[in-house]
Amino acid sequence: MPHSHGTRVKARSILTKSNVVRGVSYLLYDYKVGDKVVVDVDPREHNTTPHRRFHGKIGVIEEVGRRTLKVSVMIGNKKKILQTRFNHIKLLAGPGGVTVSNNSNNNNNTTGRRRRCYKQMTEIIKKEIVTLPQVKEILESVKLDDMDQIQRWTADYVKKFSKVESQRAQTMIHQLIEQCDLTEEEAVEIVNIMPTSLEELRAFTFGWKKLILTDTLGKMLNILKAEDTQS
Repeated sequence: MPHSHGTRVKARSILTKSNVVRGVSYLLYDYKVGDKVVVDVDPREHNTTPHRRFHGKIGVIEEVGRRTLKVSVMIGNKKKILQTRFNHIKLLAGPGGVTVSNNSNNNNNTTGRRRRCYKQMTEIIKKEIVTLPQVKEILESVKLDDMDQIQRWTADYVKKFSKVESQRAQTMIHQLIEQCDLTEEEAVEIVNIMPTSLEELRAFTFGWKKLILTDTLGKMLNILKAEDTQS
């Protein structure tokens, strides 16, 4: 078999990580021009993956795009411009002064410190399950210029996929909980999807792993259709 000369040659130790950060908290940081970051290749994201020579290097953000960043990295005496997604970039110094090491051999220890760093970034004041129409209503009260990147993405998403008004959505949730014996989370999922047929509704509720009678499915569909005719 011929020897491979691809960009991932001799990168197994870099692209194999047994202890990675879960969730999307590390993607929610609002990067700014001038921030110092460290290149930390994420093997789960194949798009815009930096070459292994950049792994562990420290750079400075020169441009912040909607989905990507442009980072200047020094390789020897030469300045290289690296364009990559947020997955492969980590803030060098996080809240509380937690600094990410640029040593590629300390992946596991670095990940543990980084996880504690991201937990300090956000203070959760209140948790509440909301529908897409409610999120749309909340974001419409915020000026576009005052939104960060995540808020703009969310506003664009809910504008496309919200199918009813916020007040009607809340009414449907109450009816689904009282008449169909659903949990609040299940009712919100139904309102977000707004299935239009019994087959579609049955396929969706199949993932709940609990038995939903046909009569109950009919009640749910009638509630959704009643609100749909009003709109």
